[in-house]
Amino acid sequence: MCTIRDVKPLIEKLVGKKCNHIDEHVLNLTLFKNGDGLGYSQFNEVLLLLGYNRVADFFFQFLVTEELEGEDSIFSFPSIQALEEKINRFIYFGLLWYGNVRFAFKKGCSLE
Repeated sequence: MCTIRDVKPLIEKLVGKKCNHIDEHVLNLTLFKNGDGLGYSQFNEVLLLLGYNRVADFFFQFLVTEELEGEDSIFSFPSIQALEEKINRFIYFGLLWYGNVRFAFKKGCSLE
């Protein structure tokens, strides 16, 4: 179990931008409770709480599986360690494809 405070630095790396001041009660909300993963809806809620745009489902699927095509399955991050690993992989791909992590994230936010 961890809090939004624990994942905040990872999300800032993913987005390529520091988040604005966040209320203390928001930072203390728990994630990965009772072995539950961090799914698409909850991931987007965390982004919104930190002041960032939501991501498209295909982008979330890419973060979790590193694939753009596949079955319609339920994807989630099983732990904060898995989230950190996948964000680091995204940064690698973002720099390769776009030369800029922030622009790569913005491409993933396009909900079209």
